[in-house]
Amino acid sequence: MPRFNATGPIRIIAVLATLAVTGMAVHGIASSKRATPVRAGAARPVSAPASPATPASPAPTAPSATMTATTVAAPPPAAPAPQQAAPIAPAPVAAPAVSGQEASLSIPSLGLGQAVVPGGQQTIDRGVVTHYSGPGWRPPVAAGAPGTYWLAAHHSTHGAPFAALPNIKVGALILIDAVGAPEIRYQVTSVETVGTTASYSTVYGPDSTTSRILLQTCEGDAYRMLVHGIRVN
Repeated sequence: MPRFNATGPIRIIAVLATLAVTGMAVHGIASSKRATPVRAGAARPVSAPASPATPASPAPTAPSATMTATTVAAPPPAAPAPQQAAPIAPAPVAAPAVSGQEASLSIPSLGLGQAVVPGGQQTIDRGVVTHYSGPGWRPPVAAGAPGTYWLAAHHSTHGAPFAALPNIKVGALILIDAVGAPEIRYQVTSVETVGTTASYSTVYGPDSTTSRILLQTCEGDAYRMLVHGIRVN
């Protein structure tokens, strides 16, 4: 009967046993790793992949201390519209009293004040303003009445009571303060120069119902200055 060598099988068994033990150890290690619980807070945070940086908007820059502030002045408040003052009545210029006087004449714009006396050429030559009446003309009318209140006086002789009359302007006021009657106002409407011959139309106007005034004086020997006006009060 042939002999068997006993060491061979024993080595094989030993090797197998070693492999078995090694496999169990490996399996135990793997099992122990799977069974180990993870404690909260022990895990490290996982960093997210870095994203490209977004450029920040530039912050507003405050003016430096060296900058000079510009102050815009507010527009001045609108001035209130001026109220139109009521027209002031011109003050009459005092006239010296004259014998036979029926009224006082005043032209404030000329600084002229004269007494008015009724009469004709002889009264004019006395050097006073005359409420004229004469042959060939209509009878004189009272101041302020319908018709023409006709006054005449010298310009450069006989005391020159109408010396300032050539300076009168259209629109000037002529005030007549009749004795014992309210003041009457006329306003100059025109000034004209005529010859020594005047017509009814020139003296009295186109009608006999309007209350008018006529101031007459000489301009040399060949001309007469006529100042026309109408009543305004």
